[in-house]
Amino acid sequence: MEIIMSNFKNEIKSAFDEIFSEIGEDVVYKGRTYTCTVTQGQNALELESGGLVPDGNFNIKFLESELGQIVPSVGDVMNYNGVPYRVIWVSNKRGRGQIEVQVQPKNK
Repeated sequence: MEIIMSNFKNEIKSAFDEIFSEIGEDVVYKGRTYTCTVTQGQNALELESGGLVPDGNFNIKFLESELGQIVPSVGDVMNYNGVPYRVIWVSNKRGRGQIEVQVQPKNK
């Protein structure tokens, strides 16, 4: 049974690699560009002094194999489409092929 589960996990990880290569988007984290999947979150604009500022959050999924031993932490900053976002939540389930974070605009 353990061999079957190991093969199944390897199949899932291989599928993640394929999905990320097909629909992945570039995210810069700690000076390195990663290919990630980015979910559509709640997008909004909030009026602040100086004009409208992006507001809302969304999730970014990293391939565990690309991150290696690095795991994003709450408070870390990453760039997506040239905009800085701060990590507000991390799902660190090692061994499942991906690590998911939720981000919001850095200035929030």
